Amino acid sequence: MKPRLPLPFSRRLVALLCALLANVSAAHAQANADEQYRYLAGLVEKGMYELAAGEAQSFLRAFPKHEKAQLARYRLASALWELERHDEAAREYETVARLERFEYRAEALFRCGEAARERGDAARERAAFEGVLAAGQDYLVAPAQLALAEADFRARRFEEAERRYAVLLREKPDSAEAPLARRGLAWCAWERGDATETVARTRAFLKQEDDPARRDELTLLLGEAQLAADPKAALETFRSLRTKEQAEARARGEGFALAALGDHAAAAQAFEGLLQRAPEGRFASEAALQAGIERLRGGEAKAAVQRLAFAARDGKPETAYWLAQAQKQAGEPKAALATLDTVLRAPPAGEGARELVSRIHVLRGDCLAADGRAAEAQAAYETSGSDQALSAAAVAALNQGDVEAAVELAQKALRGVPVERAQGARVVLAEALFAAKRFADAERALEAALKQPADAAEAARLNSRRAWCRYLGGDLEAARERFTQLAASRTGEGEEALSMLLRIAEEQGDSAAAAAAAQHYAEAYPRGRFADQAELALARAASGAAGRTRFDEWLKRYPQSPLRASVLLELAELESNAGAHEQAARRYTEVAERQPGTPEAARAAYGLAWCAWQRKDYPGCERALGALAQQKGADAALRAAGLELALWSQVARGALDEALASWRALGARDTGDARRLGCARRLVEGLRGAQRLAEAEALLDECQKGFTDKQLVAEVQLERAYLALERDDLSGAESALARAKKAGASDTAVAEASFHLGEARFAAGDTDAALALYSGAAAVEQPRAADALYRLGFTRFTRGELDQAERALTTLLERQPEGELAPEARFLLGECAFRAGRFELAATRLAAVRAPREADELRAKTLFRLGLAQGELGRWAECEAALSELARAFPRFANLAEGELWRGRALAAQGKARPARAAFERTLALDQGELAADARLGLGALAEQEGRLDDALSEYLKVALLYADEAAVGEALFAAGRVLEAQGAREQAAARYRELVQEHGGSPFAARAQARLRALETR
Repeated sequence: MKPRLPLPFSRRLVALLCALLANVSAAHAQANADEQYRYLAGLVEKGMYELAAGEAQSFLRAFPKHEKAQLARYRLASALWELERHDEAAREYETVARLERFEYRAEALFRCGEAARERGDAARERAAFEGVLAAGQDYLVAPAQLALAEADFRARRFEEAERRYAVLLREKPDSAEAPLARRGLAWCAWERGDATETVARTRAFLKQEDDPARRDELTLLLGEAQLAADPKAALETFRSLRTKEQAEARARGEGFALAALGDHAAAAQAFEGLLQRAPEGRFASEAALQAGIERLRGGEAKAAVQRLAFAARDGKPETAYWLAQAQKQAGEPKAALATLDTVLRAPPAGEGARELVSRIHVLRGDCLAADGRAAEAQAAYETSGSDQALSAAAVAALNQGDVEAAVELAQKALRGVPVERAQGARVVLAEALFAAKRFADAERALEAALKQPADAAEAARLNSRRAWCRYLGGDLEAARERFTQLAASRTGEGEEALSMLLRIAEEQGDSAAAAAAAQHYAEAYPRGRFADQAELALARAASGAAGRTRFDEWLKRYPQSPLRASVLLELAELESNAGAHEQAARRYTEVAERQPGTPEAARAAYGLAWCAWQRKDYPGCERALGALAQQKGADAALRAAGLELALWSQVARGALDEALASWRALGARDTGDARRLGCARRLVEGLRGAQRLAEAEALLDECQKGFTDKQLVAEVQLERAYLALERDDLSGAESALARAKKAGASDTAVAEASFHLGEARFAAGDTDAALALYSGAAAVEQPRAADALYRLGFTRFTRGELDQAERALTTLLERQPEGELAPEARFLLGECAFRAGRFELAATRLAAVRAPREADELRAKTLFRLGLAQGELGRWAECEAALSELARAFPRFANLAEGELWRGRALAAQGKARPARAAFERTLALDQGELAADARLGLGALAEQEGRLDDALSEYLKVALLYADEAAVGEALFAAGRVLEAQGAREQAAARYRELVQEHGGSPFAARAQARLRALETR
């Protein structure tokens, strides 16, 4: 017999072996991690970013605590950045940037700043770049200074931008960013209105700059700065522009410089050359106007008319004024008057409007005089009591918006006036009645005026007004008929009529007619006044990518259209609903900037706030809502919605006192009890999260005051129940729940709250009360009914009430056979059968569990218990299959040692000695208790079967000596005796049998040992 080791020494030996195994395992893991990191770094360096990103994510999952984990995260961020997945990259950069000692912290912060800039998050952009400067990484100082300066410039903080540009140039004069800083200084001077300093700075820049694009950009700026004080120098500067991108700007600059020098013919040619080169370019409208003005100033009136007629498409009164000047000088006073009358029908507004109207009246008098209409000219020049003056006065009143005075003056002008002089007053009267929205009276006046129209054009205009009367009076069919008659004429009214047919069709919901009218207009008037409306209708009629392309083209083609705001809003809301919040925000911003104080700007401000909310940019959300509060165009409903969203944002960022103020402001608007309660519940949720539970209770008290709707009272009591649960006041929760039920709370809401109360009772150890609440919650169809059934089954299971557990879990599966909890419920049913010793049923149930791929814990538990059930049934192949998959897929499973033990038994039973031995040895590596004892029994049995009796005896004796498991020790002693008998050591075998009988008499092997003793003694 081999000598018996002292027990303390054997334990030390076991510990030493375990430590050695742990060290070997740790060293192996370290080697694997180092190798994987080197592979990752090589992928990044070779630019294989897709592979690098995947490898980095794998590394971080496998080795989250590794010394190179943060470097791997930085590599991951770099790969994602290169793949232009900037939002994902920014999250990783932000993680490593929070580590003060991380060696690439400055680089990470820099990328965070760039990502924030892309998102339009100015605050985070500034914080990130300031962090770069504080980090002191020398080569990033200049780029960070430049980025901060550019951010200030974009925010129109020009003095701060100048300071930063200057610091960059002082500290890093030779950096790659220095030219951009000098460029920025020049632009800052220009934006501040300092032309002299702009000239000095641009010249300093140009002395050191070689890049053609940058040179031309600043050369153009130099010319603009020189233009007012030194047009000759400006001309030379503009002519020195060389790049193709600045060709249009060069021609424009030449035109203005030549005009300033008095060379009108050359200036006109420059502007006309620009028009010829880019008829739809960004300067086209301006060039057409300036070409016309310069032709007029050069005495070429007819050429000026041609240019200014083209320019007048922009609909601006100033352009129309110059067109009328040209028409008058070209000997076309009637055309000039028509142009001026068009302007006076819609008087200009805004800065300089009064002076422009004054010039128009003077020019009109000149035109009337040139046309031989002296009396009318006199009426235009001065106010008198003549009928013409009354008409003119009526027109003036009409233009000033005093429609009642215009009606009265026009009627006075008609009294006693000869028929041949009454037409003007009739027209004015009709227009005044139309403006007063007295459409029936206006129609009668228009019909009178149509008996003696001044000309065909006037007749067309009057007929157009008749159609408008029907349209504005709500008679769309009659309006449609009249506009259809007008649309056939190739006049301004015909063009407008066609556009009105489009509008009416849209209002009537006749999409086919709208598309047809839009197509007709686009073909007849490709550059018409209403081309934007027609093109918009065609864009709306298109679908999918084609429609989106048309919208994009429309925005490029009609940057000044009055419809632009509505189109931008339409697109922004579509994009916002689709989750493209960055793009939507850009469109909302354009609307807010272009049309401040309008309802559209108010909607845009709310849209910006919503986009910021969706991006979790709560400060940005609240800034936008602040802008909404300043918008005069916001209606009460939108303001209330803004207050509600402000409350959401304030709750989200933890500004609960501000949220409470917003809630009270919303309540003051009488938005309804239900809405007030909804906002209160969101605020209560925030207060609950901040553990300000008493304030949440007080808020509910304040909110409930004045409630007459019992349902709302019930909802308040439900909130109280949840608050009581938060305070662990279970009795208070039960009382509030009872009050809610009494107030008429729905069975669904009561049952759901009961479930949560049951969870609290369960956590408090009161399982009887929990079971009653779970039962009530499970009896009603509500969001947590399945959870209640599951918890009912689970609780019964933990109490050992297996039959009742099975009933609850079976009901859950009947109701939701494919629900989220179904796999876990099936597992528990299998576990119930296993614990009841019904292994056949357990195996059937466990085999039916279909755990989702991400549910690793459940899959592992199922494989484990299924393997053991199959083992208990002696189905060794099935047992092996399940437990092998467990070992392969879940090497860190908590019960893997037991799984390996049973897998070893299954393999041994099938005669697979070598893999069985490996499984038993893995059990030993994972466990030092009872399972290890059973594994050694398995190893001993394998050795015994192979005839390696010494090895078998060693394993059996280790169990007997090193472990305390009564059953295993008894079996080991009996097996040791059997081996010793086989070796012929009868006395030693008898000693083992005797030890088993005397010291472990309760073992199942004791009787068998006694029998062997008797047999040995009789020999």
